[in-house]
Amino acid sequence: MASDAHQPVEPARTRLERGFDATWKKVAALLGALTLVFGTILKGNDAWHVLFPPAKPISATVAPNGRPLLNQTLAQYVGSHPNTFPGTFTQRELQTNGIVFTSRLELKGLSGKHATLSWSVLDGNTQEQRVLPITLPTSLVLTPRSDDAQLTQDVWSAIPAIGDSMFLRFTVTAPGESSPLAVEDGPIVRIG
Repeated sequence: MASDAHQPVEPARTRLERGFDATWKKVAALLGALTLVFGTILKGNDAWHVLFPPAKPISATVAPNGRPLLNQTLAQYVGSHPNTFPGTFTQRELQTNGIVFTSRLELKGLSGKHATLSWSVLDGNTQEQRVLPITLPTSLVLTPRSDDAQLTQDVWSAIPAIGDSMFLRFTVTAPGESSPLAVEDGPIVRIG
């Protein structure tokens, strides 16, 4: 019995401590098994993309038609393009002479999302922005129905009172994008 007195005594482990150790061993085994399973599944070239599809790239092009329709009053434009401009207009505004510019747009990766087509009227010589005789919206919100949408959009602009030529600069933007998706100048039109 004397030999028993010289052996080191191990502290008694509580039931809680033994259960805690067993739980961590089970968690480690489960994580190892999951890593093995997902590593095997995701090892294929496209397996990752099946589980986590990449975002489709967003892009746009705008191609203004080289032949705008001259001498169109706002009344003529609104008559052939209902619901383009909200609100009502005075008789003077409806008789304002303007130009209809047509652009072809390609919008990619924007199915069900919004893109905005905006335009500004610039002087054909100086490229400075021009003040128009009436104020109308200068943007349209577009919602493509597919990720490869192609559409044609008409835009009416009043003719500036100052200058002998003008053109429209078209810009396509999308929410969340830090820079425009497309910027393109329409044809220069002689107005004087």
